Amino acid sequence: MSDTVAGENEFQPQSPNKFIYVFSALVFGCVAFYFLFMTVNTAGLSISHGSATVVGKRYQEGGTSSFTQPVGNQRIVRVQETPSAYVVKLEISEQQTEFPIDKELYDRVSSGDRLAVEYQTTRLTGAIQVTSVSRPAAN
Repeated sequence: MSDTVAGENEFQPQSPNKFIYVFSALVFGCVAFYFLFMTVNTAGLSISHGSATVVGKRYQEGGTSSFTQPVGNQRIVRVQETPSAYVVKLEISEQQTEFPIDKELYDRVSSGDRLAVEYQTTRLTGAIQVTSVSRPAAN
């Protein structure tokens, strides 16, 4: 005869897996760090004015792409249009960046030309973000 009642240990809940708590905390911490980093790096940057040298230009053709999205019990095909863009590659303070411009300015500039730009420099990474490009600057 057994000292335990039949079925006593059959339905006892197992202790929760500690890994899921640690993993969830790690993922949450990484996401929080990313948003904190991006906020510190880019929030409230001052705008600088200067000139930039055009080191290249390209035309990015527009197009369409599609993807399926599950909605309820159905899969819906969504179409996404990508507009065409006229892009110049600029060099500012020995760093290169790209910025889309209108066709009129795109047609007037060529490699080596200088443009007047407004830009921001991020705090932690030092990357340059162009906010606007205007008329060609005087050489």
